[in-house]
Amino acid sequence: MTEPLAIPVDQPQDKSRLDRMLRIEVVLLLAACVGYSAVRSVVSFLRTYVQYGGFAGTSTSLNNSQAPASQPWFDLTYQLLSNARTLAFAALALYLLARTPAAAAAITAARAHGGFGIGIDLRVPGRDALHGIALATVIGLPGLALYFAARELGINAEIATSGLPDIWWRLPVLILSSFGNGALEEIIWVGFLMTRFRQLGWSDERSIAASSCIRGLYHAYQGWGGMIGNMVMGVVYCLYFKRTGRVAPLVIAHTIQDSVVFVGYVLLSPHVSWL
Repeated sequence: MTEPLAIPVDQPQDKSRLDRMLRIEVVLLLAACVGYSAVRSVVSFLRTYVQYGGFAGTSTSLNNSQAPASQPWFDLTYQLLSNARTLAFAALALYLLARTPAAAAAITAARAHGGFGIGIDLRVPGRDALHGIALATVIGLPGLALYFAARELGINAEIATSGLPDIWWRLPVLILSSFGNGALEEIIWVGFLMTRFRQLGWSDERSIAASSCIRGLYHAYQGWGGMIGNMVMGVVYCLYFKRTGRVAPLVIAHTIQDSVVFVGYVLLSPHVSWL
């Protein structure tokens, strides 16, 4: 791991300058990596009410094809490029965590937790995997129930989780997309934001609320079910991180959840009507 850059904060003006730098860093990272999608999601939410009067009878599609069916290799290339960009955003957050801790105390805590200070490493792979599976089960099953309930109530869009053609690379790309989503969201919204908010002196309650609300707004385009479900997921994941200091199990859990939903849709949708 890159040796963290210690920034002296002995003087009040140094602390003030550092806090200002960290705030700018948070704003720029969010704006560059997930801010556009979050704002667009909120605009889509509002437009749905203006145009359709709500989410009843609406639908949306994820993981869509990016080239004509006659050009599958271009489609695959675009899919891989999209996933590479997602992972690059997550890597940028890790780099910033490694380079700009708030103070010597933060460096000590980061070393204790390992993995850029947020537990992204292979120190305890077995435990991380077990915790990830448990979290995916605890969050995933109620999340699916909430989605179907919200659809029945007309407050959530019908979501087609794969718009990719029936081709050999469809399932691998969907699993890769699941991993990319998990890495991006959990590293930035949980590991990065919780760390930076703590360094800025925020309370845990305020940090968890902010992180979870951002996650929910990012998924607002799905409707109330998707937004509220992701907020609840954010609270649970932030509490887990607060207790353990590890994001790796959260990435595993998110990858499992999205893989089950994405791949499950592909396998089941041709045979059932309720999807």
